[in-house]
Amino acid sequence: MSAPSAPIASAATIRQEFEDLVRRDLLGPAGGEQETITEQSVRNRYLLGMLAPLKGTEVEEDTGELADDTEDNPEEGAAEPSTPVKRGTTPSTFGLSFCLDLVETEFEAEARWGQYLHEPDANGKLVWNRYPRGGAQKIPLAEGNLAEWLPDAESPHVTVRGRVRRRADHWSVTLFLSNEQEEGRPRDMYWLFQARLEVRGRFSRRPGRGHVSTLDRISRLEDQTNEMLYRRDVEFARGHGIGVEWELGEESWDHGVAIRTAAMPRAVVRSVQQETVPDLVTDMKALAEAADVDLPGMLRPLTNAYGHWIGELEARRTAEADLAAYADASSQVIDRARQVLRRLEEGIALLETNDDARHSPTRRCGSSGCAQFGSIFGNLSPPGNWPSWISLETAVGAHFSWHSF
Repeated sequence: MSAPSAPIASAATIRQEFEDLVRRDLLGPAGGEQETITEQSVRNRYLLGMLAPLKGTEVEEDTGELADDTEDNPEEGAAEPSTPVKRGTTPSTFGLSFCLDLVETEFEAEARWGQYLHEPDANGKLVWNRYPRGGAQKIPLAEGNLAEWLPDAESPHVTVRGRVRRRADHWSVTLFLSNEQEEGRPRDMYWLFQARLEVRGRFSRRPGRGHVSTLDRISRLEDQTNEMLYRRDVEFARGHGIGVEWELGEESWDHGVAIRTAAMPRAVVRSVQQETVPDLVTDMKALAEAADVDLPGMLRPLTNAYGHWIGELEARRTAEADLAAYADASSQVIDRARQVLRRLEEGIALLETNDDARHSPTRRCGSSGCAQFGSIFGNLSPPGNWPSWISLETAVGAHFSWHSF
């Protein structure tokens, strides 16, 4: 008896595992918090989340003779000398800005990074050993520059600086993590790897700009409609030289509880769910072969469900307090939905009264779908060569049905 097979992982699980693999490979630490790297350079091992030391933000790499291996030629002259290749600019600081309500008195800040030291292993070979660095501290809210904070005594030249500003209805805070070490040798010992800055507290949304009042009425209404649709997808922070991510409070969309810098930011794109309408027939073959008297009834559940949905939208206009500021936009959305409903109802009424509509080529196309599919596929491959899993009924059913709203 064979052993039971392991359960198949879901698509979300596989996607998360793949993301973690990519993150560890690009950002690290791939081997854990106290990993050992045997490669020649840590900067060549990881690509993201690094802060360079002072005077080491722009690095030139000596290419030796690899850049130009041509020999001197009497006819063409001497070979061109090799040119050092610039690796680009790496920042020595990054930060973030966020807001808190005026009732808040403090927040907690945490800075973390990895320091790699060039040390001999048990066999005497030089390797890069990672040492976790950093610390956390509560910071009181008061107008002005924050006192310089050293998160780790082992790194006295890695500092957190910032400023607090009191606005009319909120605190505005900016923090920066800075690598102020002078670059020495070996260079990688003075770089910060996997650097991140995190704050915890109760954070309010950043004030939005709103729609521009000088726009014409149509453009202004369109902007207001977009603001309404995304009114709960709010921004809690702004990164400076790096991305940011945040966590929301439990069952809350207008307050965050944690904000952190993200060298490799991620975003979740909401999927669009297909609405399931009871008793609605969406199979084109079934609609094409239905009796004329039955056809309107097979489609009428759509208009009934659509009308019920419009009623829910109207109820939400008064039930949800955050929609009060979007009265014009919400009214326009409902008016457009009613126009769509009227057109759907007119179309179904036309099927009840008009023979030409009931016997149009579009409807007849559904009944001939199998023949059309067989003709198209047959031109590409003789029927004898069709894969065993191909079924005209399943293939046509998958491609000749329509989706409701």
